[in-house]
Amino acid sequence: MNSEEAFNVADRAFFTATGKHLTDIQKYILMGSWQDLTYEKIAETHPYNPQHIKNEGNQLWDLLSEVLGEKVSKRNFKTALERRSQSVAVSEPAIRENRSTQSRRDWGNAPDVSIFYGRIKQLTDLEQSIVRDKCRLVALFGMPGIGKTSLSVKLAQQIQNQFDCVIYRSLQDAPQLQQLLTDLIRFLSNNSGEDTQSSSSIGIARLLEYLRNHRCLLLLDDVEEILCAGELAGRYREGYEDYDKLFKQVGEAPHQSCLVIVGSEKPRSIESFADQTRGLYWLRLQGLDDSASVQIFRSKGFSGAEDRLNELIDYYQGNPLKLKLVATRIKEVFGGNVSQFLEEGTLVFDDVNELLDSQFQRLSDLEREIMYCLATENQAVSIAELRNKLNKSGITDAITSLIRRSLIEKATPTVMEKTEGESYFTLQGIIRMYVSRKLA
Repeated sequence: MNSEEAFNVADRAFFTATGKHLTDIQKYILMGSWQDLTYEKIAETHPYNPQHIKNEGNQLWDLLSEVLGEKVSKRNFKTALERRSQSVAVSEPAIRENRSTQSRRDWGNAPDVSIFYGRIKQLTDLEQSIVRDKCRLVALFGMPGIGKTSLSVKLAQQIQNQFDCVIYRSLQDAPQLQQLLTDLIRFLSNNSGEDTQSSSSIGIARLLEYLRNHRCLLLLDDVEEILCAGELAGRYREGYEDYDKLFKQVGEAPHQSCLVIVGSEKPRSIESFADQTRGLYWLRLQGLDDSASVQIFRSKGFSGAEDRLNELIDYYQGNPLKLKLVATRIKEVFGGNVSQFLEEGTLVFDDVNELLDSQFQRLSDLEREIMYCLATENQAVSIAELRNKLNKSGITDAITSLIRRSLIEKATPTVMEKTEGESYFTLQGIIRMYVSRKLA
């Protein structure tokens, strides 16, 4: 058993007993202790002082003692967790008695998530929605680089033992629905050679039959690739409208499985039936918290005061990919000197620029105009002001679309700015810099 497996055993035991997961600091202590690190050594690579790590460690062993039903300490917790792992393996839950002798997994081109930061609450909420609440359709959305794919794969790994089959597929190449259904059904039918070429409607019906008869977890990533670029967020590309039928039927029809869809845009039709079925859960993913964000820098060898790191984290809104890109740039160009990078002021460099370009290119003309308008203002702007400045219809729809893309955010105006009953909008710091460069 390695440290990651040990953490999973402890975390699942803790969740089963309390309904809660272990915290980030408890994870650091457990995994560090598994590698025979002292509390002082653990503290060197994490944003806590040694005494705090020691206090948290003592509390962790007390909690595990209660959960595992035996006295646990830093000296004996390895054998305690190994015993727990063996006992779980021997006494499989009754729900798995009728399952095939070997559960089937197809991870496709899913990324390696052995290094994973934070997201304890999101993992807990998603696990509860799927395992406890039996949601049939889960939708996970957020801006590029925010960590949607990593979170979905980590979630699937964490709950895979609850399912007969787990399948991960990316829609990056925008397969037609019939092509995707053929692929899924061949796997679910154990390559039985069934004819799946008749129609998408029949393919959906066959897929639903498998989802009723077996407990399956399906992950469809990069959903934005079947949606239109150059239009308001959430509209299907021509020829891909039948995906809407798939999502609706999986969300509404009774079965024992779960489909997780992941992307930077949410198909608009999902919102239309979100309130009509209890089988749907969706989450818009935001940036990492400060503690998890700092770990990205610590893992790359950054040390010293956190105030400068926190400035970076604020600029990049806790976006994991942007933080990794900027950490690499600071190492390569500035020798790891965060202050020098901040003083130089080039926060939107090539790699970040390309990431934002991929978003900006998907906008409609009106969305771009609104972004330009917000970038030129030093204060929050109301919808009424945008209408006056742009003199165009569809402003409200475009604002809604930009919010769905996580490109603009509601702002709290100052007393001088405020008009009662009005909503005000602004751009995040790094996005404002990017759009301003577009205007230059």
